[in-house]
Amino acid sequence: MKQYFEKKGRQLQKDFNKALPGIVFKKEFTWSGTFGQTKDSLPYIGVYKKTPNTYYALGFGGNGITFSLIAAEILCDALCKKYNPDSELFSFNR
Repeated sequence: MKQYFEKKGRQLQKDFNKALPGIVFKKEFTWSGTFGQTKDSLPYIGVYKKTPNTYYALGFGGNGITFSLIAAEILCDALCKKYNPDSELFSFNR
């Protein structure tokens, strides 16, 4: 993993120097964030049978804004006892 960070750090410095050649850039450290995701890259939204009376909106990653809106619509419909055609795409049973 150390080699990965060093390679990415060198690439960042190279890209920065190419884009802004007049500015001195010295890398101090490298860092990485971790993202978990489902096998199909979709979030889980809806009811999970093992926890009744609980509604979930889980796993948004890089598409958080889009999936948040979808989750709000699905959960609002669920709370109002209305069917939402997208609910099956994001269910725990998919």
